[in-house]
Amino acid sequence: MRDLDSLASGASAGAPGVLELAPEKARHWLTALNDLRLAIGTRLEVTDEDDGGDLLRLPDSDPRKPMVMAYFWLGGLQETLVETLMPE
Repeated sequence: MRDLDSLASGASAGAPGVLELAPEKARHWLTALNDLRLAIGTRLEVTDEDDGGDLLRLPDSDPRKPMVMAYFWLGGLQETLVETLMPE
């Protein structure tokens, strides 16, 4: 949670645009995204990567579905940030 608090201090409410991060801030973002994803994965009882397919096949009426979508969205954000930080 401390990582999330430190990230909020640099955000402008409702301001659109590009987020530019110094390497240290990027590390905080990765940590925060990972922590959130791990917490959601624990609630969903995810034990390995193979569980992902089963979760995606849940019917829309399943009460876990919004949490599943957040889990995968956070994973996508993590992947994008890692790819951005990797040297070309």
